[in-house]
Amino acid sequence: MSKYIDIHCHIKDISSKDTEQYLSSGIVGAICNATAEDEWAQIISASELQNNFFSGAIGIHPWKIHEAKANWEERLIQKLQENTKLMVGEIGLDKTKDNFDFQIEYFISQLKIAHILSRGAHIHCVGAWDKMLYILKENKKQNPPFIVFHSYTGGAELIKQLQDKYNAYFSYSPRTIKNISKKAYESILMTPADRLLLESDSDKITDVIQIATQICEIKKEDKEKLIDTIYKNSIIIKNNGQTK
Repeated sequence: MSKYIDIHCHIKDISSKDTEQYLSSGIVGAICNATAEDEWAQIISASELQNNFFSGAIGIHPWKIHEAKANWEERLIQKLQENTKLMVGEIGLDKTKDNFDFQIEYFISQLKIAHILSRGAHIHCVGAWDKMLYILKENKKQNPPFIVFHSYTGGAELIKQLQDKYNAYFSYSPRTIKNISKKAYESILMTPADRLLLESDSDKITDVIQIATQICEIKKEDKEKLIDTIYKNSIIIKNNGQTK
């Protein structure tokens, strides 16, 4: 049976019994991403379950910066230090939302935290790729050890640059695949197999199986081999950038 890991999901009311239905379909893990501080505790608890199914990333999403309370950075650092397997996420930039200048401030701060603590970062970017590239370039010495661009929309032309300069991986979601655009199609074609990831971006973890099938069809590669490669990529991310 093929194995899958949902590299970026959002789940409420997590418990160990929830994993049984996934394991039977070949889904052997999931990385839960926070959007706000009030989600951190549940994600930490899920990542501590003995079955090792759930991993976690905590941070403040660009949509939720208006909810952040004073000294949030100190608390984020503390939680990451106490939970060494956690990554930083979901963080990023979204030009379709207000307070873009504040988004930039929060994003840079969290990038630096990921760098200092040697944690990978799960990044959300919508309509702000020029600014994203500028920030990554300007903070080159303070970037995370690796980046997951979740539900990637940056286009095929940026993939090599992001991979080579920032150790980036590219994750595709149902939002990417549904009514797929030419830009998304070309991005999938151009994403190297060893940089491909799958995500539900929701609580419907089983969606990753269908996404995998569609990506294999787009890339016209052997399904079993490509899914195995994606699984190996996912293990690296789940282990915070480590190959084992």
